[in-house]
Amino acid sequence: MSFSTLVKDYVNSCDTCQRTKYSNKPPVGLVTPLHVPIRLMSNLSMDFLKLAPVFIKCSVLYTNIPFDEDHIVRISRLRTIVDRQSGFKFLIPVSDNFTAEQCTATFDIFIAPTIGYPLCLVFDCDTIFTSFHFMDWAARKGIKLEPSTSYHPQADCQTEIVNKEILPVARACKAEGDEWLQKIPEIQ
Repeated sequence: MSFSTLVKDYVNSCDTCQRTKYSNKPPVGLVTPLHVPIRLMSNLSMDFLKLAPVFIKCSVLYTNIPFDEDHIVRISRLRTIVDRQSGFKFLIPVSDNFTAEQCTATFDIFIAPTIGYPLCLVFDCDTIFTSFHFMDWAARKGIKLEPSTSYHPQADCQTEIVNKEILPVARACKAEGDEWLQKIPEIQ
């Protein structure tokens, strides 16, 4: 009997292992698909992508906000916003301590002037998206929120696909000694 067979047999017979291990199979049941968007930029999906940290001067990243020249910010997350109909993506670099207030403000500053406010937002259950401030902001703007579950059975996974496209580019930048932050316009 091989060692891998012994391990499998042990795990299958262990009561604690069976109760605590997680399943990587989706839950059994009906999948509820999302409705088809009626027009471009009316239905968006959002997520955050964790990347290698980049340290940059605020004056370089936010040219319209006056900062002290020595003020350095650590950017390690990328907010991905994807139009569900066209697949067009917005990529916004954000810091680790990004708040719900900053999330809504960046949408108001960078996204809304370009496309307006969507009718619907699909998002995972990140604490920023489930916060009272974010939900209140969406209600005031008339945005219908559609949170997805951890398995995303009702979501179309467009943001996850975009995130999977971005990760190899970020890794390649790191391998070549470049910063992924400089490649955002090319990725977008």
